[in-house]
Amino acid sequence: MSPVRAGALRWGVLVLALGCAHVEGRAELVDHAPPGDALLLQNASHETICYAQLGAAGSSLTRAPDRLAADETLAPGQQHAFALEPGAHRLRLMDCNRRLLLETDLELGVSGTTLTFHDR
Repeated sequence: MSPVRAGALRWGVLVLALGCAHVEGRAELVDHAPPGDALLLQNASHETICYAQLGAAGSSLTRAPDRLAADETLAPGQQHAFALEPGAHRLRLMDCNRRLLLETDLELGVSGTTLTFHDR
């Protein structure tokens, strides 16, 4: 891994650690995603993600809509791209029983961001 990429990864993990409201799993944040996608979510855990709520950083997501389609889930190894404006956002991931997997604030750069969700 290049020193620049390693530094970005360390910085991204620090942003997650400082911005976490609640974390069951852990996540790695890398400042790059495929062109045209602001946030690429990769599920590297053993959990199935059934709900992904997104909102403004620091906000309550209790009433935020699920950003996955009604019949869409993210099984282990799958990924999903969310088109979002660069800036500060809050993300909440839940399993199919609505058990919280991850809730965190994150900063999306103009080049996009990849967030990889891992088990604890």
